[in-house]
Amino acid sequence: MWKIYIDPKFDSERIRYAVRTLIYHIGVNPIDGNINVYIGISAPNKESEVAIEFCDELLGDDRETERNLKYQVSMLEEIGDGLTLEYEKNMPVDKNGRILYSSLTGDMKQRMKSRFIDNYSDKIRQKLSEVLYNSSILFDDSTPWSNKTIILSHDVDDLYGKSWVRYAFWLTKGIRRVRSQFNRIYWWMSQSVDPYFSPLEMVKIENEHGFTSSFYFMAKSSYLSIDEGRRYNVTSKRVKRLINQIESLGAEVGFHPSRITFDSSEKLKRELNSLSHSGACIDGVRRHYLTGTYPQVWREIEKLNLVYDTSVGWPDSFGTRSGTCRPFKTFDYEGDKELDLYEMPLTFMDGTLKYESDEDYLTKYYQIESELLSSGVMTFLWHTDRFCNEINSPNWKDIYIAILKHWSEKQYRVISTKQFIEEYIAHERKFKIEFCHEYN
Repeated sequence: MWKIYIDPKFDSERIRYAVRTLIYHIGVNPIDGNINVYIGISAPNKESEVAIEFCDELLGDDRETERNLKYQVSMLEEIGDGLTLEYEKNMPVDKNGRILYSSLTGDMKQRMKSRFIDNYSDKIRQKLSEVLYNSSILFDDSTPWSNKTIILSHDVDDLYGKSWVRYAFWLTKGIRRVRSQFNRIYWWMSQSVDPYFSPLEMVKIENEHGFTSSFYFMAKSSYLSIDEGRRYNVTSKRVKRLINQIESLGAEVGFHPSRITFDSSEKLKRELNSLSHSGACIDGVRRHYLTGTYPQVWREIEKLNLVYDTSVGWPDSFGTRSGTCRPFKTFDYEGDKELDLYEMPLTFMDGTLKYESDEDYLTKYYQIESELLSSGVMTFLWHTDRFCNEINSPNWKDIYIAILKHWSEKQYRVISTKQFIEEYIAHERKFKIEFCHEYN
């Protein structure tokens, strides 16, 4: 058991939330003893008990002992700021209502790139495991990220590239490049099968590698809309059949709400109902364009009784937005309460990487992957409309297949978001955590 003794002046719902999440991320569960945590309180039995102290101020002579680890309370406050995204409060948003990585200060950019919460928990984990081992206390240190894991996901923004509406848009948009646009249109018209209608082929290729993935479908009930342009009708027989096919092959089907829903419960509920009519089992959501700010987004999703969100990522960069690659329970800092919703941070999206060639893309991606997997897990997003080698565009399909082969060679575990969240919830349930005000 983990027993938490906390000075009332430091006690708050957010501090308790930060402590619980830190314990789950440390991932060390004593089997035949206790780990005592003191917040703003000195450990009374420094030599005989396994303890972690979070002190108001660390003095030069206030040293760790063989069984007693010491940190500053400010660590818990920093963890709370990252997990709740309260540090983003009052930051400017772009035209789509998003906070961008480019708007962060240099110090905050570095903190997010360093995955500071994962670093904190891993350092404590290493020291604590040594203390328990040297004290002959049995413990379970297994975590869902003990083996390097890729959370493989796809946003289904579009299913129909072969469209006269789209061709007309390309000509209007590319008036100075008319010849290039006509070549592009000719390429699309010459395709016997629409390259954008790709999810089924993607699932089959992933299954050949032993991988499973998540597909987040938009839920517009018409092919054309003012707010989203040319998309697809999720209630059509063809799209319903596609959803049923990929789900039968082991893929997860999730919800990808449109941009206009981030501040409207009714619109959000209406779109989810449209998707649910396909018969798919919907557990999770990723917002289109990653729109919205927090905690509002989490509050609206919680009302839908879904299990998780996976929208906390940067629209304009890779890496962490919350300071961790690992899942966590969400918290409404405005309402000062933990929400019944999990977050699986999005840490890599296909379109955020700057590159000069296919080879350059892969080289840079592998470097990013190596950095992110230092945390044991990363969430990877590859849009389904980037599963084709379109004329005058990067060979997206070839790049993606190369990445799949790379994962197989590395023997990474590649699974859906739903599966990983289920594992994390089971991981949480292993722990017994008790909060106290006074030491008995």
